[in-house]
Amino acid sequence: MRTHDAPIDSFLVACAERMTALATDPPSADGAAAFAQALERSRPLPFEPGWLPALDTVDTIDDTPLGQRFAEIAALLAWEPTFRTDDQGADIALAPLDQVRDLAGLTVGIMYIRPSCTYPLHSHPPHELYLTLAGHGDWRYGGHEGFRRVGPDAVIYNHPRDLPPAVAGEAPLVALY
Repeated sequence: MRTHDAPIDSFLVACAERMTALATDPPSADGAAAFAQALERSRPLPFEPGWLPALDTVDTIDDTPLGQRFAEIAALLAWEPTFRTDDQGADIALAPLDQVRDLAGLTVGIMYIRPSCTYPLHSHPPHELYLTLAGHGDWRYGGHEGFRRVGPDAVIYNHPRDLPPAVAGEAPLVALY
C-alpha cells in the first residue's frame, strides 16, 4: 500500500457514509448505495498526485468535518482542469477519483471551485449526485430553472440532461460527485 492510499480510502469511506445518511429520495439513495458498494470492492490504481492553481485557496475551506478531511488529502490527489473551461485549473479543479480507485465503472471525483467562480452550464446523459463537502454556493439542480443556495453537507441530485451550473460563494465550493 502506498502511503497516500490509507488517508484517501478513509476520506472516501467517510464520504460514502455521509452520502448514504443524507440521501433520502430514491435516485439519490440508489446513487449513494452504488458508490458505497463500488468503494467496498475498489482497489487502488496507479496515479501521480498533482496540484492546480485553483487549489491555492484550500487553506480557506470552511471548517466542516468533511471539508477539513478533504483539505488534509488534497495534495495527495491527482488534479486536472475541467475541459468545460479554458482556465487551465486557475479557478476550477477536478480530482477524478475513478482514476485513483477502480470504482466499477462509476465516474467519481471531487469538484473544487475557487471563491466567487462559476462551474459552467453543462449537461450529460448519466444521473448525477453530489455531496457538498465545504463552502456555500448557488446551484441549479434537480431540473429546476433557478439557482438555490446550498451549503456543506447536502446531497444534490441531477436527472440526465439537467443543466447544473454552480457558483461558489466567499469560500471554495468543494463537492464529491
